[in-house]
Amino acid sequence: MNETEMLYHFLIGNGKDIYGRTHEQILSMSNLKLETTHNYIQWLFPIDTPSKYAASVILTEEMAEQFKEDKRIIDNLRRAYVRMMKFYGFGRDDRGQLVPVVSQWKMRITWLNRGNHNFLRLTRMLKSLHLFRLSDLESELFSALKVLAEDYDFLSVPYGYWENAVTVIE
Repeated sequence: MNETEMLYHFLIGNGKDIYGRTHEQILSMSNLKLETTHNYIQWLFPIDTPSKYAASVILTEEMAEQFKEDKRIIDNLRRAYVRMMKFYGFGRDDRGQLVPVVSQWKMRITWLNRGNHNFLRLTRMLKSLHLFRLSDLESELFSALKVLAEDYDFLSVPYGYWENAVTVIE
């Protein structure tokens, strides 16, 4: 099976990544496991550049065009987004807006510190959501990160990367 087929089957939910995990197994990982495992985000949110930190497949423009037409892939990307937002301590308020969930936020705020590897994960997520034309999620995530950057001065550097990711991919 070539890389395109492997990624396709993983994203539709009936294949495995190169580490032998299914999409569902990754989404079922505990927050601690997600925090300490560094090679799953490349598969949940593929992009068009290689990862410096883990083996991943490259999502070409042709693949993205083909894959974004498959409802199973889009549904699984949306599910992965929801899981990662929960991981980061976000949920929905009464108006459906993405906001920090106080009960989860205190546990998950550990990712919100200088130089954290999660900043790279968030950049990858923004890029992947754009490549799959999930602009509603891309905009929502960027808006939530913008609010955080306004509240935490040390986020000015990663915010620049997030802003650049959104600007470059427009």
